[in-house]
Amino acid sequence: MHLFDEGWNKQRERIFANQKKLGVIPQNAKLTPWPKDLPQWDSLSAEAQKLFIRQADIYAAYLAYTDHEIGRVIQAVEDAGKLDNTLIIYISGDNGASPEGTLNGLYSEFAVANGLHPTVEENMKFYDAWGTDQTYPHFAVGWAWAWDTPYQWTKEVASHFGGTRNGMAMAWPARSMNACSRASCTSRTIIRARCGSRRRSPRPSRGAPTPSLPGST
Repeated sequence: MHLFDEGWNKQRERIFANQKKLGVIPQNAKLTPWPKDLPQWDSLSAEAQKLFIRQADIYAAYLAYTDHEIGRVIQAVEDAGKLDNTLIIYISGDNGASPEGTLNGLYSEFAVANGLHPTVEENMKFYDAWGTDQTYPHFAVGWAWAWDTPYQWTKEVASHFGGTRNGMAMAWPARSMNACSRASCTSRTIIRARCGSRRRSPRPSRGAPTPSLPGST
């Protein structure tokens, strides 16, 4: 695939530059420092780099497969003549990219649950099988930090946006929307769409029960 051969440090810089180019972040935004506890890509052995590239390739391949299948669903809606009046909400990820693969990645997430922390050499035994039904893999934390750009930290660290923010896209061609991008606001957007109301939905008070959609149980 060769998309990740440059390593996580350079990819993080490339992602940051692309975000500025696309207007996702301000032009004067500064990239946060790389944490001292995570290895720089150039400090890794050739074997470690080979393993970590494999981890990223497998993860990216699965994302590409997922995108393709979601595209099939959307195409089916369009073929049915209902795309213009269909609200589509696409959220990528949950709580930021995950660091649960630890420093070296995991050939199986169950390894940590059993008190095992595989070394690069131990993970390399599963190199060819990585991503098959013989593994339950996870990428190394260096990738998680890079893929949470422009934010700091990762999933499990809610003190920073890297642990809470996710990419989201919304589309409803037949309607103009003024929806915010918080998860709590997304539910109100769905309720407004279901009720057919253009009025601004009241913000629920802290601790108030979430309202149900009309006709739901």
